[in-house]
Amino acid sequence: MLTYGLHHLKKLKANCEDFKWYDLSDFATESRIDLLIVDGPPVSTVRFARYPALPLLADYLSKQCTIINHDTNRKEETGIVKRWLKEFPEFTADIRQTDKGITILTR
Repeated sequence: MLTYGLHHLKKLKANCEDFKWYDLSDFATESRIDLLIVDGPPVSTVRFARYPALPLLADYLSKQCTIINHDTNRKEETGIVKRWLKEFPEFTADIRQTDKGITILTR
């Protein structure tokens, strides 16, 4: 299991947009990611802060991966999920009503 904290944030581009997101320069895996939990970086970092997760990690995801995006009761997080679904149409979304909202994406 790999986790990244705020001290790993760096400036980068995802789909030609600037973000502050986790430094993946040391990230290497020969295996595929089956479960990706997106609960950061904080929304205060940059607008649509969690968007880079799927574009940057798409090549590492297994064919049957599950992505759990937290805090999807927030408008910004809902927008990220909608954008992911448009850009990665092989995924479907299951929205769960919790105190902060969770959306589960699967292929």
